[in-house]
Amino acid sequence: MNRATSINISDKAIQKLSLKLKSFMNLQNLHLDFSSQKKISDQGIKSLAHSLKRITSLRSTTLHFDQCGSITDPGIVYLSQWLGKLTWLKSLKLHFIQCSNIGDTGIKGLSEALENLICLERIDFNFQGCSQITDIGMKRLKESLAKGISLQRVDLCFIFIGAVSQETKDGFSQVISSLPSIQKKWIML
Repeated sequence: MNRATSINISDKAIQKLSLKLKSFMNLQNLHLDFSSQKKISDQGIKSLAHSLKRITSLRSTTLHFDQCGSITDPGIVYLSQWLGKLTWLKSLKLHFIQCSNIGDTGIKGLSEALENLICLERIDFNFQGCSQITDIGMKRLKESLAKGISLQRVDLCFIFIGAVSQETKDGFSQVISSLPSIQKKWIML
């Protein structure tokens, strides 16, 4: 799906899309961009994750929900439960820029999912402006990334978030640099 900014997409539209996606059992690449869709909430993400759980063949997943202000931690947890089952996933790109209702619980759920993705080579996370993310969620993410033995490229943007200590920020660069397969990193904290 191309950028959906010229039309209004709601949870109901995602439910309809989800029904169609169920028939793509052998899908290997998924790119969905729902940026700036104010009517998408946790319920839409739950519908999407529920329908995608049958598609275990994905190798690359890109999801953009930038400026979807109705998405909260439960939405990220729903998504994470699905992502954690994609053991063959090689590339994961998640953008939730300016989704100010996402906090530590969502990041913890995502962190748990990462630990199951044993083939993951590349991650690109952008949670810029998610002001409820604090040291608690970021420390948990750092712990999960430390276990990413297959990671070759890591792109992280967590600027303009909640209170995160300098110690946690410094720890990210150290952890990622010490990964055995790392080739390229870009970190903004």
